Amino acid sequence: MADTTNASSVVPVPFHKRPNYKWVIVAMLWWMCFFNYADRQAIFSLFPLLQKEMNLDAVQLGWLGSSFALVYGLLAPFAGNIGDRFRRKNVIIWGLYVWSIICLLTGFSRRFVHLLFFRAAEGMGETFYFPATTSLLSDYHGKRTRSRALGLHNTGVYVGTIAGGFFAGLIGQHYGWRLSFYVFGGLGIILGLAIMWFVVEPQRGAAERAELGAEQQGAGSQRQQAQEQPSGGFLSAVGAMLAYLACVAVMTYLGYHIGRVTGFTSTIGGVPIGAALGALPGIAIGVYVAMYIVHGRRGVEFLRWVFGTPSVLVLMLVFMGANFVALVALSWLPKFVFDKFHLPLALAALGATFPIQVATMIGAPMGGWFADLLRRRTPGGRMIVQALALIIGAPFVYLAGLAPALWGFFAALVFWGLLKGMYDANIFASVFDVVPPRMRGTAAGFMNMAGWLGAFPAPVIIGIIATRHNLSVAIASASGVYVAAGVLMLIGVAAFARRDAARMERSLLEMRS
Repeated sequence: MADTTNASSVVPVPFHKRPNYKWVIVAMLWWMCFFNYADRQAIFSLFPLLQKEMNLDAVQLGWLGSSFALVYGLLAPFAGNIGDRFRRKNVIIWGLYVWSIICLLTGFSRRFVHLLFFRAAEGMGETFYFPATTSLLSDYHGKRTRSRALGLHNTGVYVGTIAGGFFAGLIGQHYGWRLSFYVFGGLGIILGLAIMWFVVEPQRGAAERAELGAEQQGAGSQRQQAQEQPSGGFLSAVGAMLAYLACVAVMTYLGYHIGRVTGFTSTIGGVPIGAALGALPGIAIGVYVAMYIVHGRRGVEFLRWVFGTPSVLVLMLVFMGANFVALVALSWLPKFVFDKFHLPLALAALGATFPIQVATMIGAPMGGWFADLLRRRTPGGRMIVQALALIIGAPFVYLAGLAPALWGFFAALVFWGLLKGMYDANIFASVFDVVPPRMRGTAAGFMNMAGWLGAFPAPVIIGIIATRHNLSVAIASASGVYVAAGVLMLIGVAAFARRDAARMERSLLEMRS
């Protein structure tokens, strides 16, 4: 009888407080990551059909990739701010709904301008996912498992890219390109409805407090808790975004106008260079104004932290180069295989994505494991893994573009993918080694901004080079970007990594005192 009474008095542990939940949340968010990339990849497999139906040239096709990246990058800082200010669970789920609906609507496009609009709008929807997700996962996983957790989550990128490319090509090949967007958009909406109740918001900074010996619940002073909680409201976030976009628009127009007045009217891919140069200070001014509107002095504090932490700046610049090459692969390899090796649409998409993405998926946990191990030995451990991955990967990018036979192309893609995965696994984990927990969502947003604004010209530039030479030469030329990025990363490790990691750890200890 006593045993029965004791058994009945045991209070069940909530599912999100069980030890294995931190890996369950990785699995659930993996599926969202899958659709995030499946939706964005679908259009690239359909380039031959779109080119034929709408009579598009290589530069216009390039803009279908660049428009997504441009909007994604411009809005990325606000995605990070929203992830820091509001419940990350809501940001993730509603982001999924928005981009899935936009993907579905893409199927109704009748002209190039419609495609361009929906591709840009999808960039707006998808930009909110990664900053909030990486911040949330980092509060379930400390430095001993963070790279592995983020690396495993990021395998959804690779599986989603393969599936998005292949099934979009297969559906398009048999039923037309429009149905591909209907299917992927609809499935994303269903996924959100299915798992929205099982994603639980963690306390911010919980992993670090646990590693420093504090209790996760109720730990720290009231001042510390206030610093880590999101603040502000919806109207200030919208106002900041509008102010930022206004700064970008005004400076872009001024750059364009000054170019016309001075006779500097050169263009790249149809875009005036003067306008592009004017946009750069517009972004800088807009970010400062928006951060002040949203966070006041704390926003300025974040900018000072970022620009006073050289490791963060190095990581941003390197990500610009790495993502430039990644976007070349995503946007142009399916058409490259279709044109050069004369495979059917679905098989061309599979051949362009499967070798590199599966290899990247394998390389990601390997890179996470090596980085976690090396991070225990030196503060710049994750950055060293990333730098070596880029430098060693460069020759395989070159060989992929110039391979004369399909087997050689596949071999180059495999090695390119393995090394790319080792870099990708540590994109955000490296930043989080030198940024305090309360700033990580915003920092991830800034990383996304840098990576995608650096990458957005890639599809158009490759289209221009392909028009003047050929697509093989255009793809091979991207290898030089990998080399430059890898060398810059090694310089950052040698000069800044140890100092910046120590600074972040001192900040955590000061918050506890």
